[in-house]
Amino acid sequence: MNSVPVLRPRGELDIAAVESLRPSWLTLADAGRPVIAVDLAEVTFMDVAGVGLLVALRNRQRGHGGDVHLRRVPAQPARVLRLTGLAGVLPVEPAPPQRSPADVIDLRPLESQTQLHD
Repeated sequence: MNSVPVLRPRGELDIAAVESLRPSWLTLADAGRPVIAVDLAEVTFMDVAGVGLLVALRNRQRGHGGDVHLRRVPAQPARVLRLTGLAGVLPVEPAPPQRSPADVIDLRPLESQTQLHD
């Protein structure tokens, strides 16, 4: 299995959230995957507890020879990562390219058809 598991926390990454996320995140790290990605796009707030969770995940991954990458880091968590010095420790994957409207296919006209033919 070559796919990278992606953790997608939502809302506040504070002590209450970390308490429920920590066991499953660290269990995933124990699975021995080479990379775990954490997509922070939907995180609205992160405090020191969230930082602690990311550090614990990274340390557990490193203990198994793996790594943790961040994806789509919003401004507030990015600021916390910079202030704590973790911005240079946890690699941030480049954002996917923005799609233009020309790249989007509108499938609504097909919804009224009951069957598609080749």
